Amino acid sequence: GNVGGGGGGGEVGEYGEEVEEGGEGEEGEEVGMYGAAPQDLPDGGPSFGGDAPKVLAGGFAKRKKADMVVKKIPAKKLQREILDAFKQRFRNSLQFPTPDARVVHLASLQSKKARDPEDITIVTQCSIDRAERLKAMCKSWDGAISCAVHVPAGRDGGFESILKTLLGLHKYVEQECACKLDLQLRQEHVVGDGLYPINALRNVALDAARTERVLLLDVDFEVSAGGNESLKRSARGVRAGAGVALVVPAFELSYGHLGRAAALLSGPKSELEKCEGITGFHVGHFPRGHRATKFQTFFRASEDYEVEYEDCYEPYVVVEKATAPRYDERFRGYGLNKVSQIMALSLTHKFVVSHECFVVSPEMEKSESWKKMYGKIGGVKDPLLAVKVQVLFDRFRSETKVKGGLKKG
Repeated sequence: GNVGGGGGGGEVGEYGEEVEEGGEGEEGEEVGMYGAAPQDLPDGGPSFGGDAPKVLAGGFAKRKKADMVVKKIPAKKLQREILDAFKQRFRNSLQFPTPDARVVHLASLQSKKARDPEDITIVTQCSIDRAERLKAMCKSWDGAISCAVHVPAGRDGGFESILKTLLGLHKYVEQECACKLDLQLRQEHVVGDGLYPINALRNVALDAARTERVLLLDVDFEVSAGGNESLKRSARGVRAGAGVALVVPAFELSYGHLGRAAALLSGPKSELEKCEGITGFHVGHFPRGHRATKFQTFFRASEDYEVEYEDCYEPYVVVEKATAPRYDERFRGYGLNKVSQIMALSLTHKFVVSHECFVVSPEMEKSESWKKMYGKIGGVKDPLLAVKVQVLFDRFRSETKVKGGLKKG
């Protein structure tokens, strides 16, 4: 499989446009906005498509057409100038509120199964349309899972419908799976801009975890066979919590190979390496997210190995719950929400990669959050949303440098 951490073309720079390694977007204080694959951006970024309109210099109404000075500006350059000007103008005044919500904790949605003191709890979140992915995760894991479920405001009967689905799912997991599933609901009070409150949900799930160690993971992943026991062994060996984050290598399985998922998860990592449909997670369009994991080293390793943190690294990690930085809830929707938390984690932890356990996500359709960032809204792409996320990330990094890490609580 194509599992190299640096493959798949250039990096993705600010506002989503592709840039070459070592080129614009790679140097200096800015960390590029990420997440849109080059193939998703045929015009080079979240622009309005095609070349920029011709810009006419001089007094348009008073000059004859023959006298006009016509200058054609490349679309990407013009777009960046506009977005940079917007960012500079509003970088200090933009606000990033998190809509009010209540957390609903129901005893009927908490697992009654006994827990091993060394059990690791997967901390994750989802909207109700990902219920089947949550079920698949539960089938793959015999530790605990703490999942926060998003209940948006403004849907008649929405809470009752979501609760009914979750009660059915929880009953199934309690009866049919070894997993211990705890579910929390986070219900928003007011209809807002529709941005998914991903980091607020992650904090709800993290708070609800009932074990000393947690695995911070997204809901679309399944865990390799014996993953809980393997990670417990690794955690004992490196003393996760004593300044160590245990990285679980993450892979993506392409559409045409989804039928092999069960065999790959239950087999040796050598079979994973040989599978043509497997790549390192998102290495094709955001290499920096996971390349520091060193996938080729993982396939050869017979023991856990340390790796260096780099900007925009966003691995899935096992840490002590007490040492995990809280997620910054200002990040909503798509973009840099997990990068920011791992950046804060890197100030107090080193990263050691598990040589046995791995996680696999099927190739997924673009989420609604992605579509709001890079898809079409009202018939045109909305680059200003990416600018706002970049402004927030700049602000987050400045605050993190000042504090020396995020404050708890």
